This record gives sequence, structure tokens and C-alpha cells, in this order.
Amino acid sequence: MRTMSIFYKQLLFIIFTMLFVFLILVISQNLILPRLYKNNLTTTMQNHIQELNEAMITNSEEDHELIYLDFIRNIEGRISIYDTLGSPLYGTSVQLPISLLINLNSDLISINEIETSTLQSIQIIELKDNYIYIYTQSLDGLNKTLSIVNTLSLYTLIFGIIISIIMALLISKRLTFPIKQLISFSESEDIRIENFHRKDEFNTLMVAFSNMKKHLQQNIQALKIELEKEKKQDVLSKTFIANVSHEIRTPLAVIQSAIEMVTMTHEESKKIEYFNMIQNQISMIERLSQDILILSKLQSHTMNLNPEPLSISKVIQEVTHELMMVYKEVEIKDHKIKTDIVIEYDHIRLKQVITNILINAIKFRSAQTPIEIKYQIEKKYVEISIYNQSNPLLDEDIPHLMDPFYKVQSDGFGLGLSIVKNIMKSHQGDIQIRNYQKGVEVTLRFKYE
Repeated sequence: MRTMSIFYKQLLFIIFTMLFVFLILVISQNLILPRLYKNNLTTTMQNHIQELNEAMITNSEEDHELIYLDFIRNIEGRISIYDTLGSPLYGTSVQLPISLLINLNSDLISINEIETSTLQSIQIIELKDNYIYIYTQSLDGLNKTLSIVNTLSLYTLIFGIIISIIMALLISKRLTFPIKQLISFSESEDIRIENFHRKDEFNTLMVAFSNMKKHLQQNIQALKIELEKEKKQDVLSKTFIANVSHEIRTPLAVIQSAIEMVTMTHEESKKIEYFNMIQNQISMIERLSQDILILSKLQSHTMNLNPEPLSISKVIQEVTHELMMVYKEVEIKDHKIKTDIVIEYDHIRLKQVITNILINAIKFRSAQTPIEIKYQIEKKYVEISIYNQSNPLLDEDIPHLMDPFYKVQSDGFGLGLSIVKNIMKSHQGDIQIRNYQKGVEVTLRFKYE
């Protein structure tokens, strides 16, 4: 269904309003105004009769004719005077009929409208004291006035309709133009409307609509980002579960095989060997579970951290001392600086970060080469660099080294660097891995103030 435009709605509203006003005006002019005019005229005529009667009864009969002639010169209409028997005295020579005399004796006054083919008049017949007065006045002036007013009203209506069409066209154009701009703006990708210079409610509406569209686009964009994150997280979750299942499958298979071998052999030395194998695989699963638990807490920000002032050199000494007890053949060179560096950090997590990096460096170093540790203050950060001589990493491997379960070699679970990355992130730090011609360097950056 096609809707009516603003122009036609305004035009119809104005025309119907004018027609309604015109109808009320015509009814008032042709019904109410004539009645008010006649009532006012009747009252005036009665006052004139009262004045003439008082002049007649207060003066002698010799002066009555002069009084009558002088009076009728100053009024409109015609007055005739009769005695109580209906005989004419002044203004006429016609005898009054008996029926009129009888009615007058009972009513004292009679008001009539006289209408002929060419004349409409109002007539008052009134009995006062010893005289009967017949006062007749034409209504022709009223009829001409009403005719002129009705004609003028009709012309005014026609002129008003023409003006209404022009005004409705101008107003609708002024109203519809910003609305069309608003519709065009709503269908575009813009968040600001150009060439809109108004100082009325449309300007407020346009500003509000522009802000709403801006916020809506921001919310849609944020929602898209969240949906992408959800999709990515869903993929990561599925990949994570698959990787965990894969990592657990191997030690479980070894445990199952070892248990079967234990039940089949009778040699004590073999049984001890199989039990040790089972113990090692259980320890491996426990370590995997611990790593997964730590990574999960770090990623969900539910791990309780206890930052405290820590000496970098002392923490490195602790870690290297512990590792040297396990890897006795490895040389670790600690390039200390004169001024000790103290940072706010969780003690256990800082040791875990340095330990994981050093263990990787030890595993992948070239034989008989030392591990080098350097640390320095760089602007608002403390940098700890751990370098090991080895074959350089492949360029395509470096961006994924800190992804969960990503392994360059089959050794380990591929969670160590991912845990390091999340620990550093939880402390507003960063980790970088760089290739050199004869080795790999891992740099830890800690916030320092």
C-alpha cells in the first residue's frame, strides 16, 4: 500500500481546516448574525417609540405634528400614529382593522417580519398610552451586507486554498529534504552526514541518529571481533584437546605394554625395569597435567600471583645452581653487571620462566658449547638474554614456537615456551626469539621503573 506524501497530507489538513472554518463562518453569518441584528434593531425601534410617545404625551396637541415631523427626520424607517380606535393621526390615512385592535388590546405590542418579492422589513405595532404606533424599518441593508460578506468569504476561501497549496509545497519541501537526507544517510556506510546546516529539531535528530549509527557500527565491529575470537578459541580448544590426547596416548601405551610384560615375565630384574618404565611414564603424565593446569590458569587469568621485590642476579644464581646439579657437563656463563637490578615479580614464576628457557637452551645447544646469560637495563625495561650455540631455527618455525604443543623436535610436550609467554604477559613483560648465524638468542623483557 502506497503511503501519502507529507505534501498531500499537509494540503488536505489545511484545506479541510479552512473548509471547516468557512462553514462555521457561513453558519454564523446567515443564522446567528441576522438574529442578533434583528434583536438589536427591534430594541432600538422600541426605544424610538418610547421617546416619541413621551414627547407626544408631555406636549400639547398643537405641537404633535411638528414633533412627529422632526422625529421621523432623525430616524431610519417609517412611523405611523393612530388613536386607540384605529383612526390615523400622523404618517398614514389608512384605518386599522378591528382584528388588529383586538390583538393589541390583549398584547400591547406586536413584532412582525414583512417579506415581499423585493423588500424585507421588520415591523413593530405597539399600544402606548392613548396612541398606537406602527414602526416599519427595512432589512435590505442587512441582506446586502450578508451577500457581500458571503461573496468575500468565498473569495477568501479560494485565495486561501491557493496560498495553502503554495505553503504546503514549501513546508513539505523543507520537511522532506532533511528526511530524505536522513534516509540516504541511514542506507550509506558513513557515520557523519555532510552539508547538513540546520538549527532546528532536525539537527538534534541528525546528531542523535549519527551517534546512534556510530555506536551501532562500533558494537557490530566489536561483536564481529568477539565472534572471530570465539571461532578461533573454539578451534584452539579442539586443537588443544587433540594435542593433549595425543601426548597422553604414548605414555599410556607404554604403561599398558609394561604392565603386560610384568605379568608375563618371572625375572625380577625385568620386573624392576618395567616398573621403572611405568613410574617414568606416570611422572611424564603428571608433568604434562601440571603444565596444562598452569597454562590454563595463566590464560584464564585465575592464577594467584604474589609479586615481590626480587634480585635478578640472585634468581639467576638459584636457577643455574639447581640446573648444574642435573646437567653437570653444561657450562653456564653469567655476565653480571655491577649494579644489581631489582624487579617486582612472582618468585616461583620468575624461576619457572628462566628455568624453561635454560632447559631449552641446554637441550638444543651444540655439544661442548656454553650457555651465555646477559642482563641489562634498557629504558623502562630489564632485558635478560640467554644465548646458546646451535643450528639456527627455521624462519617459519619462529612465529609458532610459543603456541601450545608446537614442537620443533619430538622431545617434550611443546608447552614450555607457551607457559613462559603467558607468565611474561601476566607480568606485563615480553619474550623475543632471534636467530643468529651460529645460534639462537631468547630475550626476556621485564617492566622496570
